[in-house]
Amino acid sequence: MKSIAITPPEVDPRRIVALARPVSLLLGEAGWDRVHLRFPEADTDAVAALINLIPRDLHPRLSLHDHQGLAEKYDLGVHLTGRSNRAIAFRPSTLSASCHLAADVVNVKSLGLDYLTISPIFDSISKAGYKSAAFSDTDYQTMLAAGIPLIALGGISHETIPLLPQGVFAGYAVLGALPWDADIDTFRAAALRFR
Repeated sequence: MKSIAITPPEVDPRRIVALARPVSLLLGEAGWDRVHLRFPEADTDAVAALINLIPRDLHPRLSLHDHQGLAEKYDLGVHLTGRSNRAIAFRPSTLSASCHLAADVVNVKSLGLDYLTISPIFDSISKAGYKSAAFSDTDYQTMLAAGIPLIALGGISHETIPLLPQGVFAGYAVLGALPWDADIDTFRAAALRFR
């Protein structure tokens, strides 16, 4: 299964560059497939500084949720959100989006997505009170019919991955189960538990 990590959106903009080491560890030693950089409140210069600290050979496996101009400059992937401009002026190396309702998958089918995150699959770890959407088998069939690889998001941990419905998801995305504020050894141990 494809493994994707998502950085916490509420990182103090002055501390964004400190994430270069855990992001590099995920994509290098820990063998994750992709990292989404999600910083809606950060300025472009802070995000560019982070990208510049990540080894260039790892850049093809980065996606931005915001700052689409940087995605074009560094040839990174783009993850479309409700805040994003869905009419981007370039074709990023990887294009993804998020949906929270089965019916919404139809609305993104024409975008040519490489994958689509579906959430919340389980009760969220990072957002208190954000409960599982309890998708039905019919919901999953509707989403699969769009022909876009689905990525499970929401409450994903190494304990919940085996509980994902068989044959539905091409991978998973993790935010809350990774200790982004921990020392690098603690972060490494958590990242490697998923492999």
